Amino acid sequence: MTISDFNTEFDISIADGDLSSANATMFKELGRLAVEQRNDFIYLLKESGVNVSDNISDTDLVDLYIKNLSNNKHLALGSSLLINHHNKVQGFDGEEINDRNVKAGYVALTKYLNADGAPIGASTLGGAASGGIVGTIAGAVGDLAKLGTQVSSNRAKKKYGLQDIASKQMDAKAAMTSSILALKQKQLDQAQSKTEQKAKTKRVLLISGAVILGLIAIVGAFYIIKKK
Repeated sequence: MTISDFNTEFDISIADGDLSSANATMFKELGRLAVEQRNDFIYLLKESGVNVSDNISDTDLVDLYIKNLSNNKHLALGSSLLINHHNKVQGFDGEEINDRNVKAGYVALTKYLNADGAPIGASTLGGAASGGIVGTIAGAVGDLAKLGTQVSSNRAKKKYGLQDIASKQMDAKAAMTSSILALKQKQLDQAQSKTEQKAKTKRVLLISGAVILGLIAIVGAFYIIKKK
């Protein structure tokens, strides 16, 4: 997913109040970042108090992330910051992080995965909410409080609970895993293409070398005959 694709899809989801779509877009992007920005992704987990090995497999990394996201406010905020850091928008002073999307992403993640359906407020961030982007989350919670209200009647009537959260965690895991597999396949195809191109270049060089040697032999033989 390109930067423009992510920002467009996310903005539309937020404008429509579509909580499910907003999160699907974020989890797909998180899957991409788990591969292309793996060090940043692991650093995010560690800074959020999650014990993670640098050599963890992709599958275990996704499991660990989803397992901790629903009850880790710092991980939720950090995830939104990470996504928007790698999807900067063009501002007056060049590329910059979209402040509102950071807030919207935080609210969307926490509201989607919390059993009571309410986002984790800035007051629960403790001392971390003293300033900067974290200090603006309280306003975001109020501004985006209605996020997810314009969903289908069936979803609106569905009660939040452990079963619902488990289902959403599975959806989130599926979105991240799908994104990772697609990216891995793309990398594999690119590597194979490079290997084939190298082999083709080698064959061309060998053929060219053989042709040159043949020409040299012909010229040499012609010169000898002519000399005689």
